[in-house]
Amino acid sequence: YLYPLNYNFKNGILDLKKFLLLEDDERYYFELQFSNLVDPGWHKEYGFQLTFAAIAIRTEDSKGYSKNIDYNSKYILPKGREFSRLIIVGGGLEILNELNKIIAAYYPLEDDFKNPLGDVVNKRIRFAIGKDLLGKINSSSRITILVGAQDDGGGAGIGVFREVDFDPMEWKGGGKKNKNDDNIYDILLIN
Repeated sequence: YLYPLNYNFKNGILDLKKFLLLEDDERYYFELQFSNLVDPGWHKEYGFQLTFAAIAIRTEDSKGYSKNIDYNSKYILPKGREFSRLIIVGGGLEILNELNKIIAAYYPLEDDFKNPLGDVVNKRIRFAIGKDLLGKINSSSRITILVGAQDDGGGAGIGVFREVDFDPMEWKGGGKKNKNDDNIYDILLIN
């Protein structure tokens, strides 16, 4: 897809280059590395904006799964990749269960600019989540990461995947062949 035409959509902000998942006894540590990351300065507490991601995790110990990512992704996970937990990364974090219900969230406050999720110098987004919220992630777990442009409606907040149309516009991406195609620029499949 083509990026929206507004100058803040810098080349590479929708290009996931590396994903790291580490753990200790209590938490999982996530790092998403991009080709580029921008902070237009609208909300310094986020440390970045205009990049949006969904991390779908399928663990073996789950009681159920969902295939619908929602958040204007227009993306349905294929059979075997459905999630038991979904982490939405935008103007904060939301964690959803297999029923697509938010079970935990983090919405940055103004003072959080001292330790934001995003780091434009190193082109990465990092955060930690308690294991009790995600279930047991192991080498058999399937993880699907979707990346697109963030649209928070101009009012801040977590946001959704920004619409992609046939032709790019100032605030919409372009390059769709079919109106019903998804709004996802990059996908990483693990396992």
